[in-house]
Amino acid sequence: PDITMQSLHNHVLCPAIGWVPYHHSYAYRRSGMNFFADYQGGRKKDEHEYAMRMMNKEVWMGPKKSLAVDNAFIPFYIGCMANDKKITLGQLFSLDDEYGKKNGELFLQYVVDLGCWWTHSISVTRHDESDVMIIPSEATVAHLIGGEGGSIPEDVGGVQQYFQLIQQLTGKVHVDRKEDVKGMTCRVNPSNERWWQLFNEGYRGKGNRIHFYGNPFGFHLERSRAELEMELRRPKRNTADDMRKIHPGTGLIFEMDKKCTIAVPKKPTDSCVVCGVTVALKLCSACGTVAYCGKEHSVQNWPKHKAACKLARKKKGKK
Repeated sequence: PDITMQSLHNHVLCPAIGWVPYHHSYAYRRSGMNFFADYQGGRKKDEHEYAMRMMNKEVWMGPKKSLAVDNAFIPFYIGCMANDKKITLGQLFSLDDEYGKKNGELFLQYVVDLGCWWTHSISVTRHDESDVMIIPSEATVAHLIGGEGGSIPEDVGGVQQYFQLIQQLTGKVHVDRKEDVKGMTCRVNPSNERWWQLFNEGYRGKGNRIHFYGNPFGFHLERSRAELEMELRRPKRNTADDMRKIHPGTGLIFEMDKKCTIAVPKKPTDSCVVCGVTVALKLCSACGTVAYCGKEHSVQNWPKHKAACKLARKKKGKK
C-alpha cells in the first residue's frame, strides 16, 4: 500500500505487462467500474453512460515532469493532472467517496503511451490469508501470479495500426511486395524476406523487443517474473531517461554512452538492506539510517542492525 503510483507504473506494471519503464508518458484515474466488462454487455446502457460521466469528472494522476514525446497529448486528452509521485496506492484504496472502491474493490483506468492510448482496467482488492497459498514467502513489494497473451510492441501506432500489422504477419491481407514500391502486393509468410522485414520493424525493433524473441503472441511467466524482480531492485531514474538506442531493422541494442544504465544505489536508504528492493521503502523508525521494503525484513535484520541503530541514535542525541 505504500508504493507510489509512479513506482507502481515504472517498477511493477511495466515489467509485468511488457512496457518499457521511463519511456512513455502515462496516467491513472479512478473509474469506479471495470469498463472492459461493460463493453462485453455486463452493464445496462444507462448505467454505463452514468458511470462514464462520473469517471470523466475524476482527476487524472501522472508524472509531473516527463521528457516523453507523447507528453504533448496531455492538454488534449488529459488536462490537469495530479503528481503521482506523491500519491500511494494505499491512499487511493482508503478513500471512501463516489469514485472510490465498491464492495472492497477499487477500479482504476490506466493509460500508457498517450499517443497510442493503450488503456487498461486495474482492479485493487485487499490481500487476504487465502493468497498465502499462491504467493511465495520471499515475495516483497509485488509478485506476478500469472498472465495471458503477448505484449504489444512499443510505438506501433495504436489499435488500428497494430491490427493491420497482425493481419499482415498472419497472411490475411496483402502488403507491398517491396517497402518502397507501391502497387505490387502479395501475402507474406515466414518463408519470405518481406515477412521478416515487417516482423523486425514491427516487433524486434521495438523497445520491449525482449518479449518477442519467442512466441510474440504468448505470455512468458518466468521471463516476466524475472523482469519484475529486476525492476523492483533497479535504482530510480528520471522519467523518459533511456540511454539506449535500438536498430529498427534488426532489434540490436547499443548504449549511447559508456555508462552503465543499471547503477548501484548510492545510499543505504535507497534500497532495502535485506533484499535490495528500491520502491515502497520505509526508513528505520528509530535511527532513519537504513531502509526496508516491509515489516518482515525490518524484524529479520534487527539483530544485525541493533548495534548500529543504537550508535546512530546516540550521534543524533536520541535515547
